[in-house]
Amino acid sequence: MSEHSMSPALQEALAQIGEIRAQMTEATLFRGYRALTVAATGVLAVAAAMTQGALIADPAQQVTEYVELWVGLAALCLGLVVIQLTQRYLTTDSELVRREILHAAEKFAPCLLAGALVTVALMRFVPASTALLPGLWASFFSLGIFSSWRKLPRLCLLIGGFYLAAGTALLAAAENAQSLSPYGMGITFGVGQLATAAVLYFALERNDGTTD
Repeated sequence: MSEHSMSPALQEALAQIGEIRAQMTEATLFRGYRALTVAATGVLAVAAAMTQGALIADPAQQVTEYVELWVGLAALCLGLVVIQLTQRYLTTDSELVRREILHAAEKFAPCLLAGALVTVALMRFVPASTALLPGLWASFFSLGIFSSWRKLPRLCLLIGGFYLAAGTALLAAAENAQSLSPYGMGITFGVGQLATAAVLYFALERNDGTTD
């Protein structure tokens, strides 16, 4: 049936159905992020901080190694989340769940892209400003959480605030390169991700009996 052959009442009904679906997608809490996967990213952040402490004695003079370590960690953690979301997307029979997964990706993708582009720009054109990167990474990540907060448990607003505060503190510490300390990234993303995992578990998964 072509759009021109539909009655005005049918066209209006289909439009209303589309609006209802969009509102349901916006209002329903997103259950695609799993506590176990998010906790794993927090543990990996702590492991990366320990690796930095052991192998990168002077990050201010070993900028390339520092960035490679943390960008590699980010890629690994992103890969874990993408694999988990892709598996859920492919195994679910619910069109609403699939729509929610795509919606969540759309919300978070801009902050990840911004972080990647800023990293490349600073490393390529302003390498002396690399100490700004930890603070910028945390700040961009907070924006991703804030843009997604309507789909997440409300306590995630506090986690977004934590990342923003940590990012601001790391930017303030960039003047003397203290932001490059392994404690900066390790504490920020280790604590942040483990706290997020706890929120996801207690707010969404505990009563469902699912943690994978």
